[in-house]
Amino acid sequence: MTLTSLLNNRQKKELIEIGNQGTTQALNFVLENDNFNSLNLDFNQIDAVGAKNLNTAIRASRNLKSLSLAFNQLGNKGVKIITEGIIKNQSLLHLNISGNQITTDGTYFISKMLKKNNSLKSLDLKWNFLTKRGVIKIANALKKNKSLNILNLEHNNIDDQGFAAICNMLKENLSIEKLIVRKNNIGHYGAKTLSNCLMTNKTLQEIDLSLNKIDNSGAKLIINALRKNKSRIGINLDNNPISENLLKEMHELYLNNRQAHMTSNQKSDKRKTHVDINSNNNTLKLFKDYLSPFLYKDISLERIGCDYDGGYVIPKTMTQHTTKLISIGIGDDVAFEKELLKKNKKVKVFCFDHTIKQLPHIDKEHKARIKLFKTGLGQGHKNLISLNEAFECCKIQPNDVVILKIDAEGAEWNSGLDLFNFAKVDCIVVELHSLSRVYRHDLYEKCLNKITKDHQCLHIHGNNAIGLQEIDGKHYPEIIEATYLNNKHCLNKISRISPYACPREFDQKNIETNEELVFNYWN
Repeated sequence: MTLTSLLNNRQKKELIEIGNQGTTQALNFVLENDNFNSLNLDFNQIDAVGAKNLNTAIRASRNLKSLSLAFNQLGNKGVKIITEGIIKNQSLLHLNISGNQITTDGTYFISKMLKKNNSLKSLDLKWNFLTKRGVIKIANALKKNKSLNILNLEHNNIDDQGFAAICNMLKENLSIEKLIVRKNNIGHYGAKTLSNCLMTNKTLQEIDLSLNKIDNSGAKLIINALRKNKSRIGINLDNNPISENLLKEMHELYLNNRQAHMTSNQKSDKRKTHVDINSNNNTLKLFKDYLSPFLYKDISLERIGCDYDGGYVIPKTMTQHTTKLISIGIGDDVAFEKELLKKNKKVKVFCFDHTIKQLPHIDKEHKARIKLFKTGLGQGHKNLISLNEAFECCKIQPNDVVILKIDAEGAEWNSGLDLFNFAKVDCIVVELHSLSRVYRHDLYEKCLNKITKDHQCLHIHGNNAIGLQEIDGKHYPEIIEATYLNNKHCLNKISRISPYACPREFDQKNIETNEELVFNYWN
C-alpha cells in the first residue's frame, strides 16, 4: 500500500498497518513533497528499525508540523532515534509518542530533546511506563523550555512525587497552558504541591486531574489557592473521591475568576481571544443550539428499559424496525437491551464494555441475538476502541436500521465523537456528562455539532444524580439523556422546539430517592 492511500484511509479512521517497511515510503513521500506538513502513523508496529527512516525524514523536512506515532513499538531505542531527528528539526510543532512502552531510560532522550528543540508546542506521552524518576527528568528539562504549550502524561504512574516535580517546574515555566495528568495515582500531597504552584503561576489555563486519588482536603487546598490567585484555570477533578459540593464550589470559583479576568484584560489580552465570550452565554448557546428538543407530528416516543436508571426514550418506529443496536456502556444493567430484544424479534444487539467479563442474565431465547465485546469507548488503550472500530465489529450493512446507545460515564467526550460520521446511524441515545464544565465547551460543541449535522434532537431528560445549575434565571442539568433521530426520518415538523417541559409523562427519575429535575430552558 502506498503512503498516499494509507493517509486517505487514515482520514476515514481505518486501521492500516504498514510496519517498518512502510516507513521507507513515508521517508520518500516526505522528501518528495515539500508542502506535506502532517504525518499520522499510529498503530503500525513501528519499532527502532522503522524509526531510522523516520529520523531521516524528520531531519530533511522543512514543513513537517505534526508527527503522530501513537501505539507503535518504538521503546526507548526508537524514542532515542526519533528525538535525535527532532533536535535537528525546528519546524515540528506537535509530537505524539503515546503508547510506545517508554520507560525511565527513554525520558533521558525526551528531556534532551526538550532542552534543545525550540519549536515543539505539544507533546503527548500518555499510556507509557513513565514513573516519578522519569517525569522528574522531563520536569527539569521544561524549566527553561519556552515553546511547549501542551503536555499530556495521562495514564502513567508518576504519583505524588512526580507530580510535585511538574508543579515545581510550573513555578518557573511560562509557556505551558494545558497539562493532562489523568489516572496517575496523584493524591493529597500532589494537591498540596499544586496549590503552592497556583499561587504564582499565571500561564496555566487547563489541568486534567481526573481519575486520581485527590480527596476533599486536597480539593480545599486547590480551591483556596484559586481564590487567592484569582486564576482562570479550569481544573478537572472528575472521578476523584471529592464531594459534589466541593466540585461545584471549584467550578463557580472558576467562572467568577474568569469573568473578573475578562473584565480587566479584555483589551490587553489579544492572544487569547477565546476567553472574550461570557461563559454563561456559552452555556446557554450549547444547550439551546444542540440540546433543545423538536416536536414532530408523526413521531411517538416511548421509554424502553427498567424503572429508574437504565431506561431510555426512543421513537416507537425504532423499537419496531431497528435491525442492529450498538450499545456502549453496559455495567450490570441490560434492561434496555433485553426489552428491545423482546419487542423486536429481528434486532441484533452488540454490547461494548471493557469493565465486565460477561453479560448479566439474558433469557435463553435471546442469547443468539446479543454479543459482548470486552472493549470500551475511548482512545489510548488496547481495551478501548473508536466508534468507527465498533461499527466495523458489527458489520453494518447499507440497509440496516441502527440505534447507537452510549452511556460511557463521561468518556464519551474524549472518544472521537467529533470525528465520527453519524449519518449512518438512524437513532442516537446518549448520556452526556459534566455539562457545566465551561472550559470544555469547545470540545462539547464540536461533538454535538457533529451529531446534529444529520440528526434532530427529539427528547432530553435530566439525570437527577446531580442537581440543576441556574444561569440567567433558567435551570440546566449537569447530566442529560438525549435522543436524536436521523433527518431522513424527521418529517412534518410541528414547531421549531417542543412546547413540553422536562420531564415528559413517560420519563422516570434515575435515582428513586432524589427529586426529579424539572426544567424548560428552550422556551
